[in-house]
Amino acid sequence: MLVLWWGKLRRALLGRVLTGYTRRRHELRRGECLRCGACCQLGRVCPSLEIDEAGLAVCLKYDQTRDPTCRLYPTTESDLRDRDRISPGTKCGYYFVSKADTTNRH
Repeated sequence: MLVLWWGKLRRALLGRVLTGYTRRRHELRRGECLRCGACCQLGRVCPSLEIDEAGLAVCLKYDQTRDPTCRLYPTTESDLRDRDRISPGTKCGYYFVSKADTTNRH
C-alpha cells in the first residue's frame, strides 16, 4: 500500500510541477484507455469512479473538473507497474516506446 501512495504523490508532482518532463514522457506513450478502472484505485478508490452495465469504468468528472493526475495518467512505466498491482490480470491499453522508436528512419 505504501508503494501505491508513493506513486500517487509522484504522479501529483509530475503533473503539477515537472510539466516539461511529463510532456517528454507523453511523447513516448502509445495506446489508449481500455476503461478497466484500475488506475482509479491507486491508493484509494476514487469517489468519481463508477462501473457501467458493460463492466467498463466511467469517470463522473471526466468532462468537468478531472484532476491533472488523472488527465496525464500514465506518465511513466512505474505508473503501469503500480496499476498492475491493482489489476494484474488485466492489461492496460497504454504502453511506452523507447526514444529511438520515435525518430524517423529513412
